[in-house]
Amino acid sequence: MIVHLPTIKQLQYLVALRQHGHFGRAAEACFVTQSTLSAGLREVENLLGVVLVERTRRVVRFTPLGSKIAEKALRVLRESEARGLRGEEAELDEREPSLESRLEAALELLRLLRLRAL
Repeated sequence: MIVHLPTIKQLQYLVALRQHGHFGRAAEACFVTQSTLSAGLREVENLLGVVLVERTRRVVRFTPLGSKIAEKALRVLRESEARGLRGEEAELDEREPSLESRLEAALELLRLLRLRAL
């Protein structure tokens, strides 16, 4: 079974939005446009089949599941930085997060999704 995971860049978008609480400021922090950041987050939501962020004109509100996934994303990003990744998508080499850490991330996301379904 092929498990599609969010990209490092998409995880950065999610974490930036969590830290800044505002799409415009998060986009600036990621050096992308607001529409690029928003589209990247929508792709993650579509990939996972869940809403991570409730969007209104005035407020960005993370869902409980979105908050948990953002926390996990921060841990994955810290691990990838420790291994030498800096936001670019890596080729399969020693800089890429290990299969074990990728599998752990996928399993954690699936566990969170199951908890949400209960």
